[in-house]
Amino acid sequence: MYRGKVLVVDDDGAVNAMLSDVLSRHGYHTETADAGEQALAKYRRDAYDVVVSDIKMPGMDGTDLLRGIREVDEDTSVILVTGYADLASARDAVKSGAFDYVLKPFNLMEFVREVDDAAAETRRHREQREEREKLQVLVEERTQDLEFQSSVLQLEQERFHSILKDANFGLLVLNGDDDGVILINHQAKRYLQIRPGRSVEFFAEHFGQLFPDEMSERIARLVTRVKQTGKVCRLASFTNDEGLILDMQSYPVLAAGMLRATVIVVNDITERTQLEEKLLMSSKLAGIGELAAGIAHEINNPIGFVASNTRTLRRYVKDLAELVGEYHKLRDVAAAGEACTEMIKKIEALEDRLDVGYVLEDMQSLVSENRDGIERVVKILRDLKNFSHADDETPQQVDLNTVIEDALNLARNELKYKAQVETNLGELPPITGHPGQLSQVFINMLVNAANAIEHKGTITITTAVIDDRIVATVRDTGSGIAPEVLPCIFDPFFTTKERGHGTGLGLSIALEIVQQHGGTISVESTPGKGTTFTLELPAAHDAPKHKEDADGNQAASDRPDR
Repeated sequence: MYRGKVLVVDDDGAVNAMLSDVLSRHGYHTETADAGEQALAKYRRDAYDVVVSDIKMPGMDGTDLLRGIREVDEDTSVILVTGYADLASARDAVKSGAFDYVLKPFNLMEFVREVDDAAAETRRHREQREEREKLQVLVEERTQDLEFQSSVLQLEQERFHSILKDANFGLLVLNGDDDGVILINHQAKRYLQIRPGRSVEFFAEHFGQLFPDEMSERIARLVTRVKQTGKVCRLASFTNDEGLILDMQSYPVLAAGMLRATVIVVNDITERTQLEEKLLMSSKLAGIGELAAGIAHEINNPIGFVASNTRTLRRYVKDLAELVGEYHKLRDVAAAGEACTEMIKKIEALEDRLDVGYVLEDMQSLVSENRDGIERVVKILRDLKNFSHADDETPQQVDLNTVIEDALNLARNELKYKAQVETNLGELPPITGHPGQLSQVFINMLVNAANAIEHKGTITITTAVIDDRIVATVRDTGSGIAPEVLPCIFDPFFTTKERGHGTGLGLSIALEIVQQHGGTISVESTPGKGTTFTLELPAAHDAPKHKEDADGNQAASDRPDR
């Protein structure tokens, strides 16, 4: 293995040959010189990792050679060879820049180790020099760049302010000390509805003097949260007087641990919100499409026995009408004072034939069955209507257990052939939200759970209150989710279903709905054993009463659709 290049200098040819041979056997390429002048000439023509030189030589001695080498290169390690008589000279040479000295007579193994150390030192010095040169070049380039940047900084600042002023998003910058307005662009004036008569671009006054009270309160909430947390904060979307749906976020500008400014960005999300609502409805319709066959089957069963019971009741009514007719005849005969014996016998025979007691009892049973069947149909249709209907903008008090039961009713046919459903629904406080949207979340998870069960399994639904949060879990004993897929299941349009059997929007929309309700979704899954989805939602006293009253830290979601 090549270990470096060494120049051996000694006026004794035998020493040169011996040292050259030893170093060659240890992987070094060697050259020799028998005088200092010759060695320096060779060094100027070529590069060496180590120079080994005797101190005592005629003409240019080892110390002079060291000085000549240092004038050419400061990196190469020089080892001086000396006897005990010249030990002081060798030590002085080390102080002058020699790597080390070696005493004669030679211990060849120690000599080789000394050359190894010297070669390593040379490489280290050369690497450091290369790094210094690179750094120097980088510093020079950076200096030139900074000089150029400083020459155009004023122009860039003006251009930057011009861009911000005409940007398609609202921008409001407040001083970190007194919340005075530093910058506000045209869109921010429009979105935040600046008071009439304010036409200048920069202000020193407090933002509360520039905007309507309701808008100032929103800005104040953002500023307070930024000062408390030092993090990016946001308000839930709200609608201004122009009917625009706006999203407002604040960003802290920190320096030396101090809040220097608060940057508030306002975006018009009207079109996006409308598209999201259409997408939500599209997902609902897709869900209804998947459930349609099962719902039709569930409705068909009670409708079938109601129809059958109705036919039986019609026959019973015809028979009873015949019997009532005979009673009327008997009444007429009795009223005329005629003999009734034959008429009574005929009626008794008719009652026996019709089995009137059974008919009356069975009619009550049929009526009861019909009532139950119609109630089942009505409940399915009501739940389907609630699910498919667009939720009112105003949130309402919702019993999450009722939402789960409605979802189970709609998904009954999807589940009953695949899984036994076990429920453990605890006593829950109400939550504030949209029941149709929450029902969509649970229908999606229930259908996903059924699809994950290949033959027959169990789906367990549990609700409880844990640490002032409502927690609902949906656990299945299905095939589970592969670890490499798990981080993607909440991504829009991601699906592991066959083409044409899934939109890939179910879980992403479920996540969006839960987050809009101030909650979270997490998932745990073991391939071959099953999956558990856990929903956490705030109780009604914690949840926002209106969309525009919710404020909090901006969150990045986890993303585990099967």
